[in-house]
Amino acid sequence: MSGFSHSTRLALLAAAVLCAGFFVGLMVGMHSAPAGRWLPALRQMEKATETQIEVATAEDNDPFVPDGKVTVFRNQFYEVTICSDRYVRIKGGDGEDILSAVQLRATYGRIYDVVDEVISPGTSRLQLRCSDGLEKEDSLVLQADSFAGGLTDPLTHKTQVEAKTGDEVWVDPAPTEEFSLGSYLKEVQHSSKMKPTKFALRKEDGGDTVLKCIFRTDHSVVGAELHFAPATPTISVKTNTSYTDEVQVFEETLSLRLEVPIEEVYRKNSQMDVDRFEREYWLGTNGFLAGDGKSGLMMYHVPEVSSVRLYPDYGRADIKLDSYRDRSFMHGDGTRRVGWVRHASEFSPGCTRSNSFDLIAGCTPPLRPRLMLQPYGFLATHVWTEHTDGATLDSHRAAYFGRSDIVSPKDAVGGFVKYDIPVTKSIYYANPAYHSWSDEVALKECDEFLSYLKKLRDKGHEICIHSVYPSDSPQRSKMAEALSFMRDAFDAKSWIDHGYRDVNMSMGGYQAGLPQYVGDLWEEYGVEYFWTYSSEAVCSIWDDVNLLQTSRGDHLNTPLYWQHPSVLGDSFYVVAASLVTENAFSRYTTENLHNLVEEWGVFINHTYPPRVDHGPDTVYLSPEDGLLVTDEQFERLLFTMRRLCDRGDLYLATMREMMDYWTALECVRMRYLDCGAVKVINEGGRPIHGLSLVVEKPPGTLKVAGIRPESRVVKDQKIFWFDLDADDSVVVRLRD
Repeated sequence: MSGFSHSTRLALLAAAVLCAGFFVGLMVGMHSAPAGRWLPALRQMEKATETQIEVATAEDNDPFVPDGKVTVFRNQFYEVTICSDRYVRIKGGDGEDILSAVQLRATYGRIYDVVDEVISPGTSRLQLRCSDGLEKEDSLVLQADSFAGGLTDPLTHKTQVEAKTGDEVWVDPAPTEEFSLGSYLKEVQHSSKMKPTKFALRKEDGGDTVLKCIFRTDHSVVGAELHFAPATPTISVKTNTSYTDEVQVFEETLSLRLEVPIEEVYRKNSQMDVDRFEREYWLGTNGFLAGDGKSGLMMYHVPEVSSVRLYPDYGRADIKLDSYRDRSFMHGDGTRRVGWVRHASEFSPGCTRSNSFDLIAGCTPPLRPRLMLQPYGFLATHVWTEHTDGATLDSHRAAYFGRSDIVSPKDAVGGFVKYDIPVTKSIYYANPAYHSWSDEVALKECDEFLSYLKKLRDKGHEICIHSVYPSDSPQRSKMAEALSFMRDAFDAKSWIDHGYRDVNMSMGGYQAGLPQYVGDLWEEYGVEYFWTYSSEAVCSIWDDVNLLQTSRGDHLNTPLYWQHPSVLGDSFYVVAASLVTENAFSRYTTENLHNLVEEWGVFINHTYPPRVDHGPDTVYLSPEDGLLVTDEQFERLLFTMRRLCDRGDLYLATMREMMDYWTALECVRMRYLDCGAVKVINEGGRPIHGLSLVVEKPPGTLKVAGIRPESRVVKDQKIFWFDLDADDSVVVRLRD
């Protein structure tokens, strides 16, 4: 550090050390993302340079780290030190180590789409959409994970490039199993783990100390600002990742090494493990408690990261700033088996991504409520989504009213309306080929169908578009007409893709520059929630009647919905679902529905109750005396669901209702008060009705804003719920 005085060098050294310590403390506090998805903040900016860091830093050969150990921050809750190995340690108020290291793990690579619809065992030649960048002897993974639960159970095969001609490649060894349903080659080009390289420090006017820490990867600069307050155990962190070149991100992770044992795991289904921990957890939006009291470290509900993965036996928590395993997105090209796999984030030079989270160090809040996945104290959720293929006006009436000759909801003898079970019902806006009662019905040509749909709307059903037409792609003007009508008549916010029409989400309707682009129209007319072919990557009903699949273990990535930070931006959400075919209907047993409740699970189906183009006798409908009536097994299922709902166990909702609730939960913040109470804040712009939380059954009386809320006790857990207005807050506390 030539050119600096001795005192200046010491000051710079102390500042750098303090910054590094703060950074580690921040990382320890990282929270998980909600149900597998986060709110990305993407923008173009100038290429990041060192001059953007406010405080000058050392050269690489002068890392501003002391030979020994230096305390860089201390308050009544925790102490931060930094060691010569550039690891930051956090000690609790009792002097015990809480956290001993934080690293950034980053994996970048390339996805190469395989054009072949089916790759048979022993096939070594693969036709790729584009093979630019592949060279002989490159190591690859052949993978298929885009449909039928593949996200949680991908089919993989390790191989390498043997030869290449144009976009044809030969791989060795050849796969030993059949690959289909959106296969691709995955190449990991860079994978590394690292410590922070540069630091900066500043004091805020309000008294907070802010540490800025920089990680450098092969393709990005990751900066993190850690906010330390003198009188609180909360450490707030904001990270900004700036990309320096074209890159596909497989994963960027902050990995924390914990020095205190895991005490509580706040599982993805809102239940809690306190002993007999699994070896690995995907926590989604939730978190954990390590240690206790003055040696406690807690993280919970921070939706602005991708997810959190916990390894209790190893004392490691991985906070995913970005992970392609937390979402699925496939751009189809006209067949179900071939597509453009876009799971990984795709960034260009100058693009950035922002994340944020909190942690609580050196203090264990005595009251630790957890957010439930469903409102009003229900334990589990079921959503029916109807794809309207092959349905007539008669079959629609039969599925909802119980018989095809019934025209009024008040006369229903069966079906969804009799049992008061709401459905997200998709429809065709128009069908120019419609001529008779036997044709696929659309509201534009049939006034009776429109009247029927309005009656369902008034009964709480959600009406949305499946496609403008049953076949063929509409002109842009027709799409605008349809969306405008659906907004005005049904306040439609959801969309269910139909087949391989060009103008839908699966086939590129989201992407500006393509002829079929209608993303601006979706945004203009308020469409946000989408079923696409990528929706079904999370779960197959043959694996579980529960999208969370907790019966298979908590290690599976099972997001209930997601955005894509670089492909879809922050306007559109993909909603997870599972296909229920005719032969899979048998999975809807009373036992499996009870298991769904027991596991506090969520199931969103994709099915066809009114469909009769393959014949009138289905698992949903049967012919009787020249009419269509609901089948007995369908009636038994609806009866069971209604009974579970009436008991307060199974919440029956539409796709929009659940998405509105889940996205509202992202705006909920909890502030743990010195008095042992918790302030629950709604930072969103709309009220949350039936906001539901759960705690271990408390010894005293639980009150919300001084009033005893509605509540129920389930085993040793107390669930309580209340309404919370937009931009409002309440205090939850225990009274003896």
